[in-house]
Amino acid sequence: KAFYEEIDISRKSSRAYVFVWFLRRMVVVMIGLFMGYSTGQQLILLLYFNTFNLIFMGLVRPYHDVNDNKVQLRIDFMILILTSMLSFFTDHCPDPESRYVLGWVFLGFVFVLVIYCLYNMFRGGVNYVANRLAKAAEKALRSCQNKYKLYAQKKKEQEIMAAGAAAAAAS
Repeated sequence: KAFYEEIDISRKSSRAYVFVWFLRRMVVVMIGLFMGYSTGQQLILLLYFNTFNLIFMGLVRPYHDVNDNKVQLRIDFMILILTSMLSFFTDHCPDPESRYVLGWVFLGFVFVLVIYCLYNMFRGGVNYVANRLAKAAEKALRSCQNKYKLYAQKKKEQEIMAAGAAAAAAS
C-alpha cells in the first residue's frame, strides 16, 4: 500500500508509474556501474530516460491531487535541465573558466531544486497537520453536540417527571 498511497490506482497507466519509478533508478545505477568510462553515452542515456520520464508523467498524471502532478512535473523538468547541463562539463567545453562558471550555475540549479522540494515537503506536512486538526476539532464538536443533546433530553424527562409528580400530588 505504501507504494500506491498517493497514486490513482483506478487506471492501469497510473499503476505503471511505480514500475517506471523503480526502473528509472535501476537504469541510473546500471549506467554508472557498466558505462564508467564513456561519459558521453552515459549523458545521452540519462537524457533519454529523463525525457521519457517527463513525457510519461505528463501523459499519465498518476497522482490523485492535481498539485502533486504539477510538482512532480516541475521536479522532473528541473532534473532534465540539470542532466542536460552535465554535458557542459565534458570535453566539448575546453575552456576551464567556462566550466568553472557553469559549475556554479549548475550548483545554483541544484540549490533551487532542493529548496523547491523542501518547500513542497513542508507545505504537504502543514496541510496534513491542518487536516488532522480540523478532523479532530470536528469530532470534538460532534461529541459536545451529542452530550448537549443527551443532557437536554434528560433535563426534559426530569421536567416531565416533576410535572407528573406535581399533578399526582395535587389530585
